[in-house]
Amino acid sequence: MSKVTYSRGPGYLTGFLMMLMGFFVLAIPFGLIPTDPSSIHAPGWVLVVFGGVFVIAGLWVIFARAVRQDTTEASWINFLFTLIVLIALTAICLWIGFGPGQRFFVANDSLTGMRTSLTTDPTLGRIFFGGFGILLALATAAFAILQGRRLL
Repeated sequence: MSKVTYSRGPGYLTGFLMMLMGFFVLAIPFGLIPTDPSSIHAPGWVLVVFGGVFVIAGLWVIFARAVRQDTTEASWINFLFTLIVLIALTAICLWIGFGPGQRFFVANDSLTGMRTSLTTDPTLGRIFFGGFGILLALATAAFAILQGRRLL
């Protein structure tokens, strides 16, 4: 009688859907999906990085499912996937916090059961994202150094 094993974690469909979401976002700055430029409040590179994070994460999920994870090569590839995602998220947070231009932060209030959008303080939003971006940059640097040394 053969033993049936069930693997845990996301599967190929999850990876494919994440990549699809990323390609959808990437289609906007590359002009494949026509949009009104006044409705986009970020430069094209931010949209490319944002969509790229989803594509990379989708590839990572597929890689984790398709390849044995107990090899040195898989450890290095997982390290690089993690580092790329952390750097991308750091860049987005730092741009929101410290980048040029005006920012609009909206909070949804669903406490009453009615969906209402409340405009929040732009300075507070910049402080939040800028502070989180700095912390994420420090965590990314620590991860790169510590994990990189461990793999070497």
